[in-house]
Amino acid sequence: MLNQETGPDSPERSPESEVEQIFTDLDINFKDQHPALFERLVEMHAEEESHFYDAIEMAKMIDKNWDRLGLEDLDKQKMILCALLHDIGKSGPAEASVEARTACRWLFHKSYAIKHLPEDADVRQLSMREFIDNSEQPDKDKVQELLTKELKIDIDQTNMIEFWRGHVDWTYDILSNHMKGDVDQAVVLITASHHILDGKNPANLKEEEVPESAQWIGVIEEYQILTLVDKYQAFRERSHLSHPQAIIALRATVEGSSLSAEMQANYLRIIDKFSDAEFAANLEAARQEAQANYHY
Repeated sequence: MLNQETGPDSPERSPESEVEQIFTDLDINFKDQHPALFERLVEMHAEEESHFYDAIEMAKMIDKNWDRLGLEDLDKQKMILCALLHDIGKSGPAEASVEARTACRWLFHKSYAIKHLPEDADVRQLSMREFIDNSEQPDKDKVQELLTKELKIDIDQTNMIEFWRGHVDWTYDILSNHMKGDVDQAVVLITASHHILDGKNPANLKEEEVPESAQWIGVIEEYQILTLVDKYQAFRERSHLSHPQAIIALRATVEGSSLSAEMQANYLRIIDKFSDAEFAANLEAARQEAQANYHY
């Protein structure tokens, strides 16, 4: 489904062209249909170590292994769209100004320079104020002002892991405010649930309340796969784990979650598919294809 028209030698290669191309590959005129969402994705992809690049990589992984996921009755295009939109909350809250979105994207950078802290300090547990004060951010006062006055975040009581995990709530709000065309209720629910293993569930989906209908069962299946591909991609890309190590880490994540035994079994069944040699080869091919074609 996803082609390779964009390449490293493309004369039009830029953050905007790459974002536009991946949606063109899906036959979705996303730029015209959702200009505000498109703008946020371009802003994200223009950042060093783009989070939208991760989303492209996830979309490629889903595309290449679709026939092996056992979800023939579900909508492949919708699932890939969810992968592309799942981290849009890392651009900041729905009503954030351009300045506030810039501050939020800085806080979501994958690599950051922290000074004056012991090497064994857990950055995730720092308050946001401590993180900013110990960073190399040149405009600390302005960033703190945007967070406290505009976004109403208590930067003394909110630690970094709470802030980072909060992007799921913002994804839910952003997409809920732009529901039309291809961005429908199913897309909102799937994308908002991709950190359910971490206890983040802004759509308030409850296992016992999910209707016994094919549509909702499809949503359950889809957000499980999105969750696992997201985790797998993070273990490989950011934690630099090998494929076997990533599988072990995935299983440990599921088994240590608060989900019911039935839901854990569903996740573990999907992880078993990840362990297949050809499945793993397709995942690696997807990573390489994304790197070759979407790093402007």
